[in-house]
Amino acid sequence: MRKRFIILITYALALFTACSKSTNPIPTPPPVIPPTITPPVVTYVAGYVDNGTTKVATLWKDGMQSNLSGGLKSAQAHSVFVAGNDVYVAGFEDSNTNISVAKIWKNGLATNLTDGTKYAYVYSVFVSGADVYAVGSESVTSFDPNLRIAKIWKNGVATNLTTGSYTADAVSVYVAGSDVYVVGQEKNITGTFTAKMWKNGVASNLSTGSSYASEATCVYVFGTDVYVTWNDKATVADSPQNKIWKNGVSTLVPNATSLKSIFVNSTGIYTVGHYSMAAAVGPSVWKNDIVNLLTTSVATNILMWPSIFVNGTDIYAVGNGDVALKVAPLLWKNGIASLLPTNGSNYGVATSVFVK
Repeated sequence: MRKRFIILITYALALFTACSKSTNPIPTPPPVIPPTITPPVVTYVAGYVDNGTTKVATLWKDGMQSNLSGGLKSAQAHSVFVAGNDVYVAGFEDSNTNISVAKIWKNGLATNLTDGTKYAYVYSVFVSGADVYAVGSESVTSFDPNLRIAKIWKNGVATNLTTGSYTADAVSVYVAGSDVYVVGQEKNITGTFTAKMWKNGVASNLSTGSSYASEATCVYVFGTDVYVTWNDKATVADSPQNKIWKNGVSTLVPNATSLKSIFVNSTGIYTVGHYSMAAAVGPSVWKNDIVNLLTTSVATNILMWPSIFVNGTDIYAVGNGDVALKVAPLLWKNGIASLLPTNGSNYGVATSVFVK
């Protein structure tokens, strides 16, 4: 009897447990969501170093130096642009006859834009979709590098922006949708330079007829707004007046002795150049008209180059300065300068920065 009673109790407990499972199921654990991995920010700097014999076109990736040219003939890199996994660098290299050849290096492999029969230079590269744009100039003849035609190359095909009657250079390119903006300068009949912008190949002057001489340094497009850094002076004796041109209206940047480049995003307008007011003199970055001197203890006699890049809250600029008995390439991030390696070279210049 006792055995039968134990069996009944066990059977009842089993039924109760089964009912409990059906009415109060064990909660399903929440799905495991993998953490979001932010890709690291990579800094690319173009420029050149001197190997003791000649200039070598150079790319620094996160401070690691790699040579783009072989070091047998003089070469310079002046612009870097990163699209996807591809790194484009624009510049020029002397041929065996010492005539400079315009080049683009894609992931370290060089493509000639000119054939070496005339002097050619490239100063800016921009990639839009599958199209690669570069701007610079090429001499009219093989014996006079001082008479140049401003040019744009699209996927290696050149288009003249000027006629060659007067020397001209294109120095910066920006592509927004189907519109291609180029800035530079062309000499006029009096022999002085006039700042110009070409939109889809059509030229317009940035300066008025009252300007003695002017030059443009950089173009940038943000939304529907077009920005250009440029300068002009009224007479030969005047100092250049540095300005930001926006959609046809120029604004003077007070006490700027040069404006080299511009970058625009939703947080503001950023420019880089040189500033001079009383004792405050030196390389500077402006954000929305507020100047910040780029002081550094690692170098003296700083020269800024036409490049500025903003990534998030970080501001990057490049240049070079004297370090001991050397000229060294420099990279600034948020006002703090760092030296870029030169593999023992006594001369190095950083000309362009791109962050991705």
